[in-house]
Amino acid sequence: MRQNRIGHVMREDILAFLKSGRPLLLGNGMQESVLDDIEERARRELLECRCRTYIRVEHVYARKRLQ
Repeated sequence: MRQNRIGHVMREDILAFLKSGRPLLLGNGMQESVLDDIEERARRELLECRCRTYIRVEHVYARKRLQ
């Protein structure tokens, strides 16, 4: 169950990432109709979950050394 929750969160992050790249791609001359099609296909692929996918999650932290 924990892994399914992590997978759900990762899927939501990927969907948000798709939306965040839209202005950059449109600003570089990509046609809106082409971008809409790519986004819809990627969204559908993520939501249908037809094939098993694996995600590597790495947690890194650092502390600033006080002098």
